[in-house]
Formats: sequence, structure tokens, C-alpha cells
Amino acid sequence: MIQELSKYEYTVKELINKYEIKRSQIYNDFDTIKELLGPECFNKTTILGTRTFTYKLKPYYSIDIGNALTKKEQETILSLAYSSTSHEYRKHYDNIKRKIKSLTESNWAHVNSIIDKEFKVTNAITFGYRIKLIDYESPSSNKVKDYHLEPTALYDYNRRLHAYDLNSNKFKDFKITRAKAILITKEKCSLKDGYKPKFFDCFGFSCIKENEIQIQFEMTRLSANILKESYPDAIRSINHTQHEDFPYIFKGHIADYIGVGQFILSMPGKVRNIQPPTLIEHLITEKNKFLF
Repeated sequence: MIQELSKYEYTVKELINKYEIKRSQIYNDFDTIKELLGPECFNKTTILGTRTFTYKLKPYYSIDIGNALTKKEQETILSLAYSSTSHEYRKHYDNIKRKIKSLTESNWAHVNSIIDKEFKVTNAITFGYRIKLIDYESPSSNKVKDYHLEPTALYDYNRRLHAYDLNSNKFKDFKITRAKAILITKEKCSLKDGYKPKFFDCFGFSCIKENEIQIQFEMTRLSANILKESYPDAIRSINHTQHEDFPYIFKGHIADYIGVGQFILSMPGKVRNIQPPTLIEHLITEKNKFLF
């Protein structure tokens, strides 16, 4: 049905005749498609002079499997089917996989469901819908539970989510890979006026914007390369110096001393000229925890 609605407009009656199913099942399928692709995925148009509607997927959501697909597009289709909580879509996963493979001769051994999660969260943020994190594994409480959220921002290469938790009435950060599934609800977000924009640093920490801390430190070539590999976002804050032994300097903003502190302490003798003094105090405090 997604394939057909990507190419053509249909009335509900036409879909009933085409698929030989009841009207209620058509609307159930519409709800499933909205769950998979996003609540705003349909163009709904009135036929002139009637009270009948036609339905077609908006171009952004259209999927034409008959055309050559990029690997990313193929992964998206398969991960949506595989990760869906709909039993019907999970049942057809192998068939979809086989058909796409026969069209493109691609290898589907490693389809990652994180694509589906990113897609759903991005659309929920764009169109202002609440979401549910299903079976989220919280490392702080060591519990698995569901979260009802108003999503506000994705960061850390779309791996982390900043959202308002409707149960605790607090803004929190979530790692979306820790959720078994993500559902887009039909509820509109209502608390965005109370949202305070956050700053996300390259070490994975966040703070309210304007509360970020400016730091700098010089590094050897080895420590700079490790920093770039471990925290790719740090690259934009790294520049060259004129010193032969410490040819790189990190100069930028962070949200918390914890992340950068862990990095510096893991590089003894390979980082120098650390600023500001409060960062040095933090490093001494953390180092003393292991000495005494």
C-alpha cells in the first residue's frame, strides 16, 4: 500500500476494491503507515464537487521500490518494517527483504534499526508530536521502562535525544539506542514554550545555553589524533600551534568538566597549558579520588 500511495492517489473505496478488505482495515492501515512514516505523511485532497477524499503520500515520504534505491533508502525501508510494533509488518519483513534484494542485489546482513528510530524522532520534532520510548534501559536507575516524551532536539550525530519527560515533568537526555522501539503518538506537543535551548558539547554533555564554559589546552600529535577519533565533533575546535612537541590546541566551549576531564586525565604528559583554573581544580580533585 505504501508503494501504491507513493505513486497514485486513491479514495478509500478504491483501496477497498483493490485489496478486498473492509473500510475499517483501510483506516487501520493508514494509522500503521502514519506510525511508520510520521503523522503528516499523507496528502488528503477533496475531489471537486464531492465530499470524497483522495489519499497520496507526500513526496518526502514516497517510496518507489521499482526505482534504483540507495543503500540508505533500502536500510530505511527494511528497518521500518523490522522495527515496527505492528505484527503485520514484522510478518512481511522477510518478503520485503527478499524483493528489495532481488531488485538491487544488495547485501542485507546488517540492517540497523537505529535508522528507524532517528527517522521517527526527527519527524516527531519537525511536526510537533509526542513520542514514547518503549522498554528504555536506563543506566542510572538500572531499570527498563517506557517514557512519554515531548522531543525537542537530537544531537551527538542523532544518537542522543533531549526531551521533556511528561511523567517526571523534567527535561532529560536519552540515548535512543537504549530504547527497544519508538512510537509517534497522535498527541501534539504543548510545553515547548517552557523549553530552554541547550548547548551540547563534543564530549556528550549538555547545559542551558549561555551557561557553557570556554576552555583551552595544547596537545601532542598523538593526543590530538585520539581526541579527533574519540570525539569527532571536537575537530571544529582544534587548531595548529607553532610548537613542535605540542602542535595542536583545543579552544572551544563545553557544558561540563566531566567529559573533557576524563580525556585529559587519560593523556598524562600529552596535554599542557590548561585553562581556565577551575578546570585544573576539577582535574586535581578527580585525580585525588584515585590517590587517596
